Amino acid sequence: MTGSSSVVVYETPNPTEAECVRQLLESQDIFCQLLNTNANTMIGLGMAVAIQVVVPAEQAVKADKIIKKFDSSK
Repeated sequence: MTGSSSVVVYETPNPTEAECVRQLLESQDIFCQLLNTNANTMIGLGMAVAIQVVVPAEQAVKADKIIKKFDSSK
């Protein structure tokens, strides 16, 4: 995401869910990254840190629509 601002489009403490969202977005040609993937290790220390799914700002609206469909199917 060099040269572009990025936007957090999804947060979850569940690494499997974060990975599903990442794969879903990438299957729709949306580049994304996962931040705070070490959240599970932090929980053991009494801290809950959400994993963030981040996309380029110009793809955030499209990503949000895809994620809303994903959330409604859970």
